[in-house]
Amino acid sequence: MFIFLPCLSFIDFSVRLCALYNNLSQVKVTPWDPDNTVHIDEIYTQLCWFRDDKRPSGIKQDKLADYCDIFKGKTNKPNPDRILVYGRPGIGKFTFAQKISIDWARGKKEILKKFDLLLMIPLRNVCESETFYDILKAAKLFSLEDQRLTDSLYSYILQHKDKVLLVLDGFDEYSARTRSIVFDIWKGDELRECAVILTTRPIKEDEVKRFSQVQFQIKGFDWIQIKEFSMKFLSSQQEVEVFLSYIKKHRLEEIAEIPLLLLMLCLVWKERDREGLPESRVYLYSEFIQALCNHMAAKDGEETVNSIEDYNDELIQVGELAFNALLTNSLEFDFENLPNEFLSSRLIRVGIIQIVKLFSARPKKVVAFLHKSIQEFLAAWFVIHKLIPSTKNNISRMTKIDSTEKAVAMVEVLKFVSQWSLEGSSAVLLHLESLRKKQSLFEQSSSETLFLEDLFDDVRKLLELNLECFIETPVLAKAEAYPLLLKSTGGVLVIPDMMLHLLVDDHVLKVNVLPNYTFFDFRRPPSQNQRDHIASIMEDLNVVVTTASGERKASDFVRKLSKFEVLTSLFLKRQEDKLYLLFTQVAGIDVGILKEL
Repeated sequence: MFIFLPCLSFIDFSVRLCALYNNLSQVKVTPWDPDNTVHIDEIYTQLCWFRDDKRPSGIKQDKLADYCDIFKGKTNKPNPDRILVYGRPGIGKFTFAQKISIDWARGKKEILKKFDLLLMIPLRNVCESETFYDILKAAKLFSLEDQRLTDSLYSYILQHKDKVLLVLDGFDEYSARTRSIVFDIWKGDELRECAVILTTRPIKEDEVKRFSQVQFQIKGFDWIQIKEFSMKFLSSQQEVEVFLSYIKKHRLEEIAEIPLLLLMLCLVWKERDREGLPESRVYLYSEFIQALCNHMAAKDGEETVNSIEDYNDELIQVGELAFNALLTNSLEFDFENLPNEFLSSRLIRVGIIQIVKLFSARPKKVVAFLHKSIQEFLAAWFVIHKLIPSTKNNISRMTKIDSTEKAVAMVEVLKFVSQWSLEGSSAVLLHLESLRKKQSLFEQSSSETLFLEDLFDDVRKLLELNLECFIETPVLAKAEAYPLLLKSTGGVLVIPDMMLHLLVDDHVLKVNVLPNYTFFDFRRPPSQNQRDHIASIMEDLNVVVTTASGERKASDFVRKLSKFEVLTSLFLKRQEDKLYLLFTQVAGIDVGILKEL
């Protein structure tokens, strides 16, 4: 039963929310030091935003000039009120949620002035909420002495829905144990007239995108923004140039375009000898944790600094808890599950894991992680140091990842494991093979031709996951891991359009073992670069096409295709010791080229 106070003006709520968001304007420069903060304007760097434009031919992406363009609709929906924002881990989704809240509080963006109230709600904090009123209480939008205003705020929102913007941050971190009130809001079953922005990782995008009216992807930084961001952390222009040269030399651009990982690179760069800087995410995270430990040792005045390996037993224990929590889609675990000896652990002192007290009807403590990607790294540490060494007779020990759905949910963990070593990559491919056999995902007669459309969604996801994890294998180990990839997939490769360039860069398919089938899976209309990538892959695999005058190199044929839509109908099939280029359609092929076939 609610006890409603006299209805207050939105100004009463706005003043308090502005105070809350202005407090958020101070952000930590280093994640481990809560006192080392600067104003967000000193550190914020514009992100690359893209609008998904759905067309009959696929999805085309248009770049935005400013994040405020997400409120601009289309002809059929000029004022969208269900706005989906998605992006990879660490790409800046939470920073965007902070930024839009602060911009509203300061009246900085004209388009935000139409909202009397903006409520920024981190969804990881409201998983126990069963009603929107519960969400308002759990979100702690007001100070303790003003909590009584929650009733009036709830009443005001119900009466002025069209003047309220809800920013629901981190759907991938949300796991409702009962009724999903957040999903009801997003679908419009509740608060239909409110404008809602929902942020999530791509892994949860499919669950919510059908209810969105517009969709936007944050892609992180381009090269100019990488330089701009680096200059805010490094001491001089000269040091920034050396740092950027290091990134280019070691092909770390894909890491650097993710703001969180670029921050880590900058911190590790300042912490240690440049010659030993990491070249993959798994080692970058190892060095990041080492940097945290180094910083704490310096702060404590210790003469000797322990290696991260000295904390191996603790990391394995926490990693197992992180692993089990991820299986239940949780970013935390109960405090009771933390071993007593961990209360004085350096992992807590440096902030890798944090003890958080939840205020609810039943107050309790939980253990949370610095960032979801840190949790995934720790889960991978557990797999690498505990599960893989116990693997015998080619039997996978990752038995808790027992479905395609769980494998997809744990993809970042599996990628970390694959990056570690050939042994790690082999263990992942072995496990994915066991999932394929266990589920009998597809069987086809050798005399029949398999088509991409024959593969169910789960099949396609698992095959793409195989390739995604294989790509993470250390460069020097890829040739040895490749036969294991084909064994894991049953000889069927499904190459999504966004992975084409990753296979071309190191020519990883240029080996003697041939797949039975190779499919190219396009989500968007193919581009000139993608045509060239396909041609390059065909050269690596020595693919041929049968023409009226005999066999010829398929790569030459593909490069002559002037209409790129045809690329979506190409696939490769093995016959004896050769791969042949086949089509599922000929519409769109130039007449001159068609006559050659």
